[in-house]
Amino acid sequence: MKKRFLALLLALALLLCACGAPVAEEPVPEETVPEETQADDSVNGVSREQIIAAFQVYPDWVLERDKKKPDYSHIDESVPVNGVYQIHTAEGLKQLAEHPDGKFELLWDIDLQGADWTPVGPFTGSFEGKGFKISNVNIAPDADGNMGFFGINEGTVTELVLEGVTINADSGVAGGIAAVSTGTITDSSVDGTMTLSGSAVGGGLVGKATAGAITNCESGLHIQAPANGVVGLLGGEMSGVAVTKCRFRGPMNLKGGELFTEFAGKQAEDMTFEKCLYRDNTNSYLFATEEEQHMRDIVVEKMYAMGTVEWSPATDLIYVSTSASVLHNQEFYKGVKYWGLPYTGKSGDFSRFLYCFDEAGNTKEFINRNPIGSDILDVYMGVDCSAAVYWAWVQVSPTTEWRWTRDMFATCDQGTVMVGEYVGSESEDSMVIFKSNDEQLMAENYALLRKGDAATTWYTDPDNTSDHQGHTRMMATDPVIYRDAEGLIDIERSYVITHEQGEGLYSDKNSSWVVNGKYSLREMFSNYYFPISCQELREGKSPECWVTIDNEETGKEYMTTGVVESNYRLISTCIRFYDEAGQQVWEKRLFTAVDLYANSGTDYSTRETIKEYDIAAFAAYIDEAPLEQGKTYTYELSAIPGPGNEVVLKTFEFVQ
Repeated sequence: MKKRFLALLLALALLLCACGAPVAEEPVPEETVPEETQADDSVNGVSREQIIAAFQVYPDWVLERDKKKPDYSHIDESVPVNGVYQIHTAEGLKQLAEHPDGKFELLWDIDLQGADWTPVGPFTGSFEGKGFKISNVNIAPDADGNMGFFGINEGTVTELVLEGVTINADSGVAGGIAAVSTGTITDSSVDGTMTLSGSAVGGGLVGKATAGAITNCESGLHIQAPANGVVGLLGGEMSGVAVTKCRFRGPMNLKGGELFTEFAGKQAEDMTFEKCLYRDNTNSYLFATEEEQHMRDIVVEKMYAMGTVEWSPATDLIYVSTSASVLHNQEFYKGVKYWGLPYTGKSGDFSRFLYCFDEAGNTKEFINRNPIGSDILDVYMGVDCSAAVYWAWVQVSPTTEWRWTRDMFATCDQGTVMVGEYVGSESEDSMVIFKSNDEQLMAENYALLRKGDAATTWYTDPDNTSDHQGHTRMMATDPVIYRDAEGLIDIERSYVITHEQGEGLYSDKNSSWVVNGKYSLREMFSNYYFPISCQELREGKSPECWVTIDNEETGKEYMTTGVVESNYRLISTCIRFYDEAGQQVWEKRLFTAVDLYANSGTDYSTRETIKEYDIAAFAAYIDEAPLEQGKTYTYELSAIPGPGNEVVLKTFEFVQ
């Protein structure tokens, strides 16, 4: 437990933003549209690897399983069992070329690292991938110049998952799953890169298809092709094939350096793509400035840390609710492991929660001495849904000042901005906002969100005006937005991934948090969540942080005089004494705004944005220091503002 908490403290220090000058925004050079694919395949300075990693999403049906592979040593992959070749090794995959009319099924994931893959075909048999992954597939051309896992597919392919595919073609036909297909491909997916040049024809799933069917398949390829290339998100040349419920979810797709959204590079007049979608990545935070990316990373990392911290109390801790709207009843028992800050009504920073534990990870005496009640636990231990987002945002936003979910509407003028355009944005009821806008407009607003932004809801039940519903969620990643061929957003398929406090309160887990929760836009709409952010995240710039003390006088009489001030939210102030050898002999840290445990009561000032703190509050504690008469000590006063780094404000020597 001790090691875990020390590691946690170190991780927290690393993830919090430094209090200093923001990263300078470099000018973006004018771009030219190349006729051929550039050697540098980055986009706006973002590398191919970063892009692919950020947009990596597997289909829902890909298997979740234990990592340990069963013992398949008794299976001879070259001999069919009941007419089916059972494959579980890279060597066994060679049977596809040996028996292209056979029946095959995968038993486990297979890694092809270190060897080129020669496309199989003509393949007339059946292949059942069972959702297992074939990874690191570096595809070489076959004798006819075809490049794909299958060179020619005339058979049946189901649940084939290809990961880390690499295709570089300057001629011939290329497709992630099959170069040429007249058979059927269902429930299959491919991820990796496809780079086309010269006269090559290519598509995310297939290069050329003139018959058969492709159903419920996904391409996650990063495609690049020349401006005159015949290339499509799903297929290169297509005619006479039924393509249904297929999706392109790849990171970026560039033709002549420009994004393209065509499902096929060349298609027959009667060719249709029924219920097919492409992922819109044009608003990704990866294409923001370096400073904005950094800001968004640290707010999400703080939110994640608050929701995943592991802890166990040293004694039973019982929250007793005095008001259902303020505090939920919760019980925490000695020795039981819990995840995430508890759900409380008053709200304290993550560092305040960590302050409750000693180096061994046990709750400190001031928490344990009053294990039943709400005041101490409520003040020091946790946050509610809106406060969690607040404490993440104040690292980069001095304008963030709201206290409750109902204050997060832009009209409340407390640092929140609404993302997108709305009819009725002046309302302070999210149900009213949704009923004033059509779904496509609201979906377009969601498409403007980025990692670190949020969505909030606060509304009154029209049938019961005393019933108020409210909650706030942070975007853990960029929203996943899918559009159809006409550019309309699919509200059922598009979704967000969120970190949030409170949604897990009534689950059977030992946590009130939901981390990496997935919600379709339809689910968000049904509960009237609308997109919000803070001014600094939307502008992509944070003001330089400063912290000062208005009394710089030195000497014992000035130890507790003066007011600390910052342009950011002040989290805490601290006084330390050091002996002549430089060893710390005493420390007292006070968190704004509640400074006395016993006197906190029902004072909710801890939810206010405190930017000034009178250090006279230390006067009640300074005599506790174990100082010896006649010895020389060093006094140090420091403060931690929103960005997180501790700033030393005053030091001097004195004789006790």
